[in-house]
Amino acid sequence: MRNTLPTTWFMSFLILIATGFWSPTASAGKQSDRNTQIRVTLSKEKLLLGVETSLNMTMHLPRNKELHKFNFQALLGDVSDVQVTPNGRKIHAIYTPPKQFYPAVDLVVVSASDGNTTFWGFTTVKLIGQGKAQIETTPQATTYLRIGSRKFGPVTADQDGVAFVDVEVPPGVTYGIDDEGNEVPLHLPQGPRAAIFAARGPQINLDETSTEDFLLVFWTPEGKADSEIESPSVTAEAGQLSAATELSSGIFEMRYRVPEKPGAVKFAIYDDAQQHVHSQSIEMVGTEDFRETAVTIEKKEEVKKEPKPAVAPKTEPPSVGAYRIFLSGAAGYTANFSTWNAPVGKIGVAFRIPAKPILGIGIQVGCEYDKVSAIQRPDYAEPYPVESKTMMVPVTALFYYRVPMRPLWYVTPGVELGVKVVADLGTTGSGNKGIDTLPAITGGANLALERVLGPGMIYSQLSVNFISSHLTGVKGTTPLGELLIGYKLAFGEPR
Repeated sequence: MRNTLPTTWFMSFLILIATGFWSPTASAGKQSDRNTQIRVTLSKEKLLLGVETSLNMTMHLPRNKELHKFNFQALLGDVSDVQVTPNGRKIHAIYTPPKQFYPAVDLVVVSASDGNTTFWGFTTVKLIGQGKAQIETTPQATTYLRIGSRKFGPVTADQDGVAFVDVEVPPGVTYGIDDEGNEVPLHLPQGPRAAIFAARGPQINLDETSTEDFLLVFWTPEGKADSEIESPSVTAEAGQLSAATELSSGIFEMRYRVPEKPGAVKFAIYDDAQQHVHSQSIEMVGTEDFRETAVTIEKKEEVKKEPKPAVAPKTEPPSVGAYRIFLSGAAGYTANFSTWNAPVGKIGVAFRIPAKPILGIGIQVGCEYDKVSAIQRPDYAEPYPVESKTMMVPVTALFYYRVPMRPLWYVTPGVELGVKVVADLGTTGSGNKGIDTLPAITGGANLALERVLGPGMIYSQLSVNFISSHLTGVKGTTPLGELLIGYKLAFGEPR
């Protein structure tokens, strides 16, 4: 078992900052939390001095409260660069840690009043030191130091058995554990565990008030709310203090009657066992010596907006289905990708039913031509290959319905898109070389996408048709897919 020397700190500790441990709206205390309605949040949980030198704070103000003057105080660090959001509901500020080398817990407090009630907001800031710890061990031995859940090292001792290891120490930690399980005391100064804040800031102007609200806060060395404190007391060298009223765990409010003469007043804070916890001074000054540190938020007067000039309603182009008569021509391809693959062209005419603007009827006449080689005649006992040339002339009646009645969306001014569902029913005449000429019955459904262009509309139409016929040597009903791209001329008065 080797001896361990007390820890020696050779460089300034760096500061690591974490968010507060009390909610400004907590209601665990004996009294209402009416005075803790300013919620304070921090932008980061950790901040390392020398790498990151500040953090952002946000104060969320209570709604429906007329609060115009705010005081920001930090027990150890500093709050600066206070800015108010345009809507007046939040305040942003910068927190800067103190210039010290040892870990501690800082407390940031914001206070404001509506003329009758003091509103408090607060958060804690953990200051984590960073430096070198000294351990005595066997010469040239390798060692490390564990602090909490973190392991620092390994490092090698010199010829005298002295090793230095870089460590980071959070508040409340007083020792580390080396590689052999020995405690290494850090011998750090104990930071404050309580503080008192005046609502009007670090100074009290005796010419402005005879009483002042104080906030008394207790926390553990680790930075948590000290819920064991229930009946604290505070003494003042001058003036009179009321008994403490608990707002929430570890947080109390007091009323202070200020003294008549200016000067620094020392306040001593005691816990439930009447043991001294902390002392601090607050300046009592007159108007001439008073340094205003409060931030004032001016109430913005509501500016009456000038009424906007009347704008003529936008004229939309006529709907795709607004006209009465349509002449169409289209070309495309029809196929079932095995026995029938043919180009197709169609012309047609359609009429909108006047009583039903989204309904219409029409007729289409088309031409499809397919040439297939090596088709076997299926109607002979010994099939033989033939070359089949087929031309079909479908004559189709159309029954269509637009979805919806108005255009689906406008792409550019004067351009609109619409969808039309069409049902086909007609007859087809086909002439085959090598196969008997047979009529065919067609039936199917179309989906058309239409776009207004010039005096009519360009459209694409996808169809699935079923043809009851012998097609190129195939008996029975044949399903065919058809894709057309065409143009329609529109006539007649729009509805």
